[in-house]
Amino acid sequence: MIVDAGGAICASASRGYDLIVPAPNRVEVDPEAVWRGFTTTAAVLVARGRRLGLSLSAMAVSSSVDESVFIDANGQPIGRVIMAPDTRSSAAFSDWLGRVGVERCWAVTGLPAYPPYAIARLLWLREHHPRLFMRVRRALDWSAFIASRLGLPATTDPSIAARTMAWDVSAGAWSSELLGLAEMSQSLFPSVVPAGSAIGVIADDAARKSGLPRGLSFVVGGMDQWLAAIGSGVVDPGQAAVGTGTWEALSAPLAAFPAFGEPLRRSGISVGPFVPGDRYAALATQSGGLVVRWFGEVFAPGRPIGSLLRSAPDRPTGLLVQPHLEGSLSPWMDPDSRMAIAGLALTTGRNELLRGVLEGITFELRENLSRIEASGVPLRELRASGGGARSRRWLQLKADVLGRPVATVGNTATAAYGAALLAGAGVGVFGPVAATARQFVRVERVYEPRPSFSRAYDEIFERYRQLYPALRSLTPPPPPAG
Repeated sequence: MIVDAGGAICASASRGYDLIVPAPNRVEVDPEAVWRGFTTTAAVLVARGRRLGLSLSAMAVSSSVDESVFIDANGQPIGRVIMAPDTRSSAAFSDWLGRVGVERCWAVTGLPAYPPYAIARLLWLREHHPRLFMRVRRALDWSAFIASRLGLPATTDPSIAARTMAWDVSAGAWSSELLGLAEMSQSLFPSVVPAGSAIGVIADDAARKSGLPRGLSFVVGGMDQWLAAIGSGVVDPGQAAVGTGTWEALSAPLAAFPAFGEPLRRSGISVGPFVPGDRYAALATQSGGLVVRWFGEVFAPGRPIGSLLRSAPDRPTGLLVQPHLEGSLSPWMDPDSRMAIAGLALTTGRNELLRGVLEGITFELRENLSRIEASGVPLRELRASGGGARSRRWLQLKADVLGRPVATVGNTATAAYGAALLAGAGVGVFGPVAATARQFVRVERVYEPRPSFSRAYDEIFERYRQLYPALRSLTPPPPPAG
């Protein structure tokens, strides 16, 4: 995305890349495919900017954070990247967690005891592929990986570092305690500077290979969900952003680290440094968009999901859909849980089933909301972003299920917009990023809950809350890791 000095979006472009599922409980991506997607998109944007007569001054990356690119001594990736839904690291992580302690782990990192983080992936690799582990020199997040490919130091910010399970949130530094218990060195991880820091100008050769212009400053970005919140204008306590992409994430800025965090920890809700770092934020995540993508591939290949939803009956389905394709993060914290559908009948059609899937995803969101508020974090305003915010039907469904208004802003690609605001702040085009977001971002529309629908969903939600406990004992054990 290109944003001008007045905060207007001048151009945007995107490229996708395929997830690779080589075996049960395995989800991977080719890091070179991600790099090619980045360079292709960069070239398209630069060409559009040139046609508009724009002079580009800085860039920043909004980064997915629960993955690590393992780099060898030559700066090349070692194999595919293990993606967040992949559960292969569970056993290795549990052994390490037994030495650390669940409560101590959360107190240091603000992260729930779950295995997608860099520490767990490195532990698994060392146990199952020791020769590959010996080749690993760095474990880089996507932003640091792109910086290194552009000829700059591999650098990240606290919001991303805090997702490795090796970062001490209170101290603002790598944790010698946790790394020591893992028998790993801090040198595996990138340097850490505040989000919005300009770390250098992209080298001419790297600019040529990547399609970026010469003289472009690289500004350290941040965690995608925090930047999506900023790009939605969600920067103050009491606000929350609901971003629906591959994951559905609920992000809520906090005034301080919660004194009573046990309910959050038990619910798989993390607390980490917000961007630009003077506050914290709570994050609840589930694989909402991934479930919708799976539904489309299985039941409607080649068909736009939006058209199916528009054809579905606009009423509660009565279905109970547990959307745990590859386990549950928040609120249930169970990597072995699986998807289930209750209430199917001969009259259930594909479009109605899709609506039932979206209801299940939104019931999970409602449960996460209730647990965050029960821990003493009141949320007065919800703003939606991401691909899910393009569907009016889904937005209205969210308002009905949650029983509260859901607002949208003019731009759904809010994480890219938040990154652009950081980039501008890093080179002095914009002021402080929170103030800039308040200035530029405006609510476009508010979806109000329909009382009769909300009453119906209240009843269905109470039954939905019983689904996971009822099914958990029937879930088959996962195959052994290898």
